[in-house]
Amino acid sequence: MKKNFTAFIMIVLGIAFFSGEIPYVLAQSTFEEFTLEEITVTAQKREENLQKVAVTVETISGDELTEMGLTNLSDALAGISGALVQKIGHEMNVTIRGMVNNNPPGSSVNMVGVAIDGSYSNNFGMGQSGFYDMQRIEVLSGPQSTLYSRNSSGGVVNMVSNNPSAEGFEGSGSVEMGNYHLLNTQGMINVPLSDKVAFRAAFNAQSHEGYVSNGTQDDDTKSARLKLGYAPTDKLSMVLTYEYSKSGGIGSGAGVDPFESEDDVDNPWTSSLDKDLFSNDRMNQRAYLNLNWSTPIGDVTFLPSYAKFVESNNTHSELQVGPDGLPAAGGPPGMATNNITIGYRTEPRDGSQKETAIELRMASPSDFFMKWLVGLYYYNQNWHDGRSSEDTFIEYEGNPIKFSGSQSWSLRKNPSKAVFGNITYPVTDAFRVTAGGRYTTDKEKGTGWSSDRGTNAPSEYETSHGDYKLGAEYDLGSNAMLWVDYSTGYKQNFGGSPAQTLKAYQLGEKSRFLDQKLQLNATAFYYDYQNFQIQMSDRIIVGATEYMADARGEAAFFGLDLSANYIITSRDRLNLSISYLDSTISNATIQYKSFSGDILPEYTTTMDSGLPELNNAPKYSITASYQHRFDLSGGGSLLARIDPRYKAKSILQFQPSGLEGFDTEKLNTEPAHLMADVSLNYSNASGNWSLNSYVKNVTNHAEKTGFYMGINYMQIGNPRTYGAVLSVKF
Repeated sequence: MKKNFTAFIMIVLGIAFFSGEIPYVLAQSTFEEFTLEEITVTAQKREENLQKVAVTVETISGDELTEMGLTNLSDALAGISGALVQKIGHEMNVTIRGMVNNNPPGSSVNMVGVAIDGSYSNNFGMGQSGFYDMQRIEVLSGPQSTLYSRNSSGGVVNMVSNNPSAEGFEGSGSVEMGNYHLLNTQGMINVPLSDKVAFRAAFNAQSHEGYVSNGTQDDDTKSARLKLGYAPTDKLSMVLTYEYSKSGGIGSGAGVDPFESEDDVDNPWTSSLDKDLFSNDRMNQRAYLNLNWSTPIGDVTFLPSYAKFVESNNTHSELQVGPDGLPAAGGPPGMATNNITIGYRTEPRDGSQKETAIELRMASPSDFFMKWLVGLYYYNQNWHDGRSSEDTFIEYEGNPIKFSGSQSWSLRKNPSKAVFGNITYPVTDAFRVTAGGRYTTDKEKGTGWSSDRGTNAPSEYETSHGDYKLGAEYDLGSNAMLWVDYSTGYKQNFGGSPAQTLKAYQLGEKSRFLDQKLQLNATAFYYDYQNFQIQMSDRIIVGATEYMADARGEAAFFGLDLSANYIITSRDRLNLSISYLDSTISNATIQYKSFSGDILPEYTTTMDSGLPELNNAPKYSITASYQHRFDLSGGGSLLARIDPRYKAKSILQFQPSGLEGFDTEKLNTEPAHLMADVSLNYSNASGNWSLNSYVKNVTNHAEKTGFYMGINYMQIGNPRTYGAVLSVKF
């Protein structure tokens, strides 16, 4: 492993120094007048050229989101190597470089922070909707604790929407239609109310039939975003934003019937569960203020936010009998009690989340000789979950059996406070050093009740942790930079378990050459993770008590991220991203814990050999895009594009439980595969309208992404979809 990592470092250094010389070698060459565009990002809490930021950043433009019909975070991140979105029910986990949250969605802090306009949310439904009137999406890899409000050891996804403009009236709209009766409409209007005040309103309504045979994985979402901007002076500006979204339909369901290989089944998107077991009624509201004030001593940003999420949907539970023919506790078949699933029942679920956050930070003035930033952050999430089921009668082997209904509720609070800062000092014009720090205090408060267990004793856990960052940057030339950093991160664990801690080492280069036509960025990294929580859904049922598996250990990741953007000619462009990830679990301790925290000592095991790689962490991920523009008579153009992506094989679950009739290893493996999207976009000469047609997942590959409720139901990606988008601007 050390030899491989050393080789990666040499590759990055070689690219950096080689690219620093190329501009001079090719200075005499003659090129056409076309270059790569300059991309501005706010990755370090200020507007900067992407190529001058010492962070691994990928961006997706708002136009690309609309033209390609990318309506959620899962679709958008499919084109970024090293990133993965795993859907879990109505929520999703975002993974970057193998770093993923392994607690129940909404019950703990995600390793990858997701924000809109810099406003963080721990709602795991964030990114399911809201992809309209977007300026760009920024995807940052690695710990960001000294720059971002919430401690995010895995990285950050920041969705940046368009702000109101007082410069003039404008509007846009689009209509998208496709298979599965897809209908997606978007609209925006920007109205200057004076030379200092402007209003912007945008909406999105999208619907399609279910991708799964029982009608699940459908969509029926309506969203709106209202923005009011006020800039009384060139030193003071503020934008007040209100967002609303409402989703209905059947919902995500439980997944599909399991399979070892998609070639073994006629249609991988098949579920034997009745759609009447599921329903979906979810509402999100969010309000936040972004106030910016430039003072002589620094630029102040004040960002308070409030969000409310309410859901009412039906999930399902399994009805099982044991060897004695009596009802058994719910859970996958094949466990220690040899329970047999004989039916299912609906479980109505009502839940809500409320989030309150306040961020206050000050950054150095733009003309100051060095860059610095200090900030304070407060966050609190209140989470409520209530479930119920009625008595169910079912006949098994000629005998009527009664399954008693149950009710339960739980309350959880997760307040967090932090102070953070970062400074970059120019030692010379070409050499800069960076130092940053953060101190975070997290609490978790919980209580609950169920008809089976009674009232839980209130629990309260507190975790505090200090993180820091040290780094350096060196300009090898006007278009080449080498950077290195050492940073730490931590994640508060669910249920009072010890916190996870990360030490991250990164070496990167950013360069442009061939007269600004070729961009090459590379980052080699090594992660040392302690007390890493490993995702498992195995469980053991003893009598009426259920014990869930809990696995923790040490993990080491090393890898390389490489991205290239090449303007071949004025009409041809090639983008390529390659990620290599070697994620090794060095040891793991597996325990089985009850709801009340009791442990089964006889089932506790420690493993230090024969351990698999991390879940959903393929060793190689490659994404690419090639586009060619045909110039038409009359001034219009036709843009043809193909986006292939390749992933090496990966496992879905650590130490999966077996399922009768299946080979567990094959069932638990997503094989190496190639997928692709294609599109053809026509733009008229004036640029006021365009028509884009596309096909996503051309090969119709059923990509396995995980399991739901043990190994009974499998989560897979979307099938082949196709459609067309008509967009207009005025």
